[in-house]
Amino acid sequence: MTEPLTEPDTPTRRPRERVRRQVIGAARELIEAGGYAALTVDALVAASGISKKTVYRWWDNRADVALDTIFEAFGEPDAVRGGPVLDRVRHYLEAEARYLGGPAGPVLAGVLADAQHRPALAATVERRYFAARRDGLGALLHAAVREGGLSAGIDADLTAAVLLAPLHQALLTRYPSLDEDTARRVVQLVMHGISDRGSA
Repeated sequence: MTEPLTEPDTPTRRPRERVRRQVIGAARELIEAGGYAALTVDALVAASGISKKTVYRWWDNRADVALDTIFEAFGEPDAVRGGPVLDRVRHYLEAEARYLGGPAGPVLAGVLADAQHRPALAATVERRYFAARRDGLGALLHAAVREGGLSAGIDADLTAAVLLAPLHQALLTRYPSLDEDTARRVVQLVMHGISDRGSA
């Protein structure tokens, strides 16, 4: 089924609470019963009692609904607390590993697999998930450069993508293992290469 794009939701454009509750509740039931593959727009319309026109008015596509469902049902990765910036980088990656290794992971993996040949879904996942993760980690790396913990010459944004990539690969391929130990080893490996000591 072709899934058209509509105007994306913004803080000033949100569905009524009844519509949101029915759509997200139905999406969660479909996902719990049959995984992400069960979350088609037609099934969502049948399960929620909300018209297809209304669904498309507020959500771009089924990936958009799935992400709202993930965030509402499972929250988002734990917030990073204070402390030395490089420790916070490690904690950020550990939190991401915990999140992806939990119940949200299989749903996100299904979204990613579906998005490989569907540009609209890929754009939704990039906008709503990956960009936010890279931006959050990139901000920590920029802070580490300012504090002198990392070389001023590094590309913090690219480094953020490199640090996250093994965890997202593990989500899809189950290699390396998706756990906090992998996150720590990724940080150690990458940071050795970009720290002042590693680049000396």
